Amino acid sequence: MTSFPSDRFAAYLAHSLTSDERSTFFVDAGLLYVSVLDALARRYRLSLLSHASFAARMTGEEAAQRYFDVTLARPLWLSNRVEVSLSHRILLVMCRRGVLALSKHAELIREEAAAASAAAVRPLMAVPDLDHVSLALARLPQRMSSGNPANAIRQRKGPLWLVMGPSRIEVPEEMSIWSAICAGPQQIRSLAPGEEFNRFCGILIDALRTAHRPFQELVGLGRGLCPFDWLEALSINQVRGLRQFLRKLSGADTIEAWSVAWDRAPVPGFKTFRDLWNSEIGRALRSREVGFRDVPIDSVEDVDLPAPDVLSKMEFEQRLRALRRAGVIEEVECIMLNRLYCGETLSDLAANSDVAALLTRRGLNFPVFLSDLQERVENWQRMELGSNG
Repeated sequence: MTSFPSDRFAAYLAHSLTSDERSTFFVDAGLLYVSVLDALARRYRLSLLSHASFAARMTGEEAAQRYFDVTLARPLWLSNRVEVSLSHRILLVMCRRGVLALSKHAELIREEAAAASAAAVRPLMAVPDLDHVSLALARLPQRMSSGNPANAIRQRKGPLWLVMGPSRIEVPEEMSIWSAICAGPQQIRSLAPGEEFNRFCGILIDALRTAHRPFQELVGLGRGLCPFDWLEALSINQVRGLRQFLRKLSGADTIEAWSVAWDRAPVPGFKTFRDLWNSEIGRALRSREVGFRDVPIDSVEDVDLPAPDVLSKMEFEQRLRALRRAGVIEEVECIMLNRLYCGETLSDLAANSDVAALLTRRGLNFPVFLSDLQERVENWQRMELGSNG
């Protein structure tokens, strides 16, 4: 069970988009923006931004603004497997929370522009929520980056449309989490505690994990590097290659030590270890300043790369049975972990009625439940290792 630094921030954002006291909630983008930046600069400055590792480079407030720009405001791409991005899913759920009756049945579809135009019906009277959504989406950039699978998907299946009642509104292929939140209706229904809130929170968790990943990979390099300086200069594969390289590096930063480490873990994008040694990132890695607090490389998960010690399906199920026999997890948790292993997302599990009932019985929200489950499993593993040592 893996927890990510962005999960708690996702839960904070989910709570910031609902009310415990009123049945509806007004999304004030300006107030939300101020509160999010303040939370990043104060509450999440260390745990999420790892600001202590590059505090000499910029203040906490500056880091919060930069982090907002490269995560919440960064357009997310589609993948070859799905026709809508995680940001699109946020837009859809925000629209379904609208107070209008037609909002509950909002959908995202792909259709040729001519067919969608012919099917659309213009309302006889202005509808504020629909007008806001339409204008907000129209103001967003419509460009698509080179290499984004959306280009091919759009050619095959047509543009992406938000359908709300008789209205069809074209949706940009590239959209950020922040744009998705702000482009939804301004007046939305508050979320009921339990399953409904957990489902929404799970969608935000999935999106923020994706948006946070490039930043977190760079934080894992340590050595006093400021991640914001390298986001545009290095690909994720290069950063992961550098982390593997630094793991193999032993002793001082000598050219001989780098040569040995290179033989064990060459870095993508560099032909030889001398190219890496003489590059900007190479010089930056060697010129670490005293006084920085590094984030250990091994503390950052390679979420997209298969780890060499991943359990097989049979081994994983045996481990689950052992946890169940020891009373560490309940049957519902056993089923949940098995479904996670098989590829289900956290948002899918948050929407499961059995999981919702378990959370209600324990009086926990989904992120706290995940943290508690992880702690129980890890404590059991440590006890097992100790007893077998």
